Amino acid sequence: MDGPQPIDWRSARTWQKLGYGLTAAWMLFVILYTDSDPGHPLFNAIFLVPIAGWVAAIALARVLGPRLRRDPPPEAPSDPPER
Repeated sequence: MDGPQPIDWRSARTWQKLGYGLTAAWMLFVILYTDSDPGHPLFNAIFLVPIAGWVAAIALARVLGPRLRRDPPPEAPSDPPER
């Protein structure tokens, strides 16, 4: 093995994994903070915050996705070819 691979920030799979992790962390935080009490006001947001985050991320990906997928222009030659 060559060691850990660099993170590909342009990959949709990377962002999905990050979203899953953040969703799980949020839900765990709410459960621990509210002590699993469904009557606590923060418990109402246990699903709303992740859903809003996923909807915002999908909308942002639709807007910025095509711009980020474009390849940069090729390097210009340092000297123009002679004719």
